[in-house]
Amino acid sequence: MVAGVRAIEVKNRHITRNQVNLINKNKSKNKNLAAAKILHPYGIYPPQAPYKPRKDFESYHFGAARFHILIGSAGKVPCEETKLVASEAKEKLVLLKNASVDCTWSISTSTRRTIELTWPANTAQDLGKASATNCITVTFPEGSKTKEWCKATEDIIQSKGPITIVRKTASADPPGSKEQLEDIILVYQLVNDAECTTAPGRPAEQLQSFSVSSKDPITPGLACRWVLQSGEQKSMQISLDVNSQASTEQCVSVSDAASTEPPTGSQICATEGKNVFTADADKSVAITFASSKELKNFNVNYQLGEPVFYNVETFRILMYCVVPKESVPDA
Repeated sequence: MVAGVRAIEVKNRHITRNQVNLINKNKSKNKNLAAAKILHPYGIYPPQAPYKPRKDFESYHFGAARFHILIGSAGKVPCEETKLVASEAKEKLVLLKNASVDCTWSISTSTRRTIELTWPANTAQDLGKASATNCITVTFPEGSKTKEWCKATEDIIQSKGPITIVRKTASADPPGSKEQLEDIILVYQLVNDAECTTAPGRPAEQLQSFSVSSKDPITPGLACRWVLQSGEQKSMQISLDVNSQASTEQCVSVSDAASTEPPTGSQICATEGKNVFTADADKSVAITFASSKELKNFNVNYQLGEPVFYNVETFRILMYCVVPKESVPDA
């Protein structure tokens, strides 16, 4: 067996769970296969589409089962996940040093918010190491512009639309020697636009407020998100002032920050009767704003409410024993 196996692709169309367990058992016995990842295009159980073997895999037989294996030391490794969606949480994107030159990674978002891509440097020594070898090309939405980014340049890239990433191919000779290739680790997440107001103060019983934007009017396309924490056993009221001619379009969405989807009726606007949201006690609340048009800037108000008391009713259960009257014999 050739060393450096990075992955095993199952060739059998009708693979069972027992066969997968058998593969894992024999992988652990062979140091060349121990770190290999099992790839099966249809998962376990019969597939619904014709099998198409990967071109970069070689054939390998183990008993009655047939597999394709990828030799990491001589061949190309899979690109892994290439279509990524940014969220509020920081996520890592690892570009393997021996990944296929055809690999292209994309990062998108279903919101109007900004995608931030960083290339963290652990030490100053790392920052200057193999700078001409470990490089990527970042393309912005619809090819509007491209940026070449190398490890020696600590930088942050932000984009309001999808970005694509390609790892540059290293040359065989210095200074871009293949011997200096390293895995590239990038970090991506959604962040507020620069125009969004910075994080508001901690909620208190006194009424506080913050502006949506640092500019007036609000720039078209602005997208912001803030998180507030309601008090312990205290609810929190979030409201908008009803004093603007553009009140029907001055709106924010309010929801549980831990929820993936906002609850129905979570949008509040600067109109009478629709401008107040009350969050439950001990809740982390997300306030989001997004608009595709120019708007007059406005404030978001927030304040902790009265303490929430939980009533406990005690029910007293009375048990009666009814003793039947003894029958009295007839005189």
